Amino acid sequence: MSSGQRVAIEVVSDDVFRFPADVLVLKHAQVSLGVDAVAKEMLHLDPGMDLLPGGQLIVEGPPVIDAKKVVFLGVPPLQMFGYAEIRLFARRAIALVGAEFPAAQRVALTLHGAGYGLDEIACFDAELRGLFDAFDLEAEAYEPGHSDNSYAVVTLAD
Repeated sequence: MSSGQRVAIEVVSDDVFRFPADVLVLKHAQVSLGVDAVAKEMLHLDPGMDLLPGGQLIVEGPPVIDAKKVVFLGVPPLQMFGYAEIRLFARRAIALVGAEFPAAQRVALTLHGAGYGLDEIACFDAELRGLFDAFDLEAEAYEPGHSDNSYAVVTLAD
């Protein structure tokens, strides 16, 4: 992902582990739940790993996960992981991918928040706004659903 590169954002209903991506970014909310728990099991990681908010762990995607790299970002516990934190998570995810994997063309994230009591639409909006922040885009400026290689593609898997 490079500065000035055009960005396509897509939302898919797919198994995030079977989705071909250069980088899959997941959260670690101080406990292992849902997708991150399954990923840790597939990667043979300690589900109780010590990854504090602001921390990161980068691992190779094993053959059972189609992403080449899997990144865990430490975030606050779920009861403190609200809309602002979801937005920050998305921004951090893209910033990290840009810094660590500048050649990455396809990044996968999961949608956050709706499974633990937050409003689904507001969660989606917060995650999109975090992506827009990371790419320095206005909400109306992104290019939906392109597959041209000149685009970086960010996929939100639900």
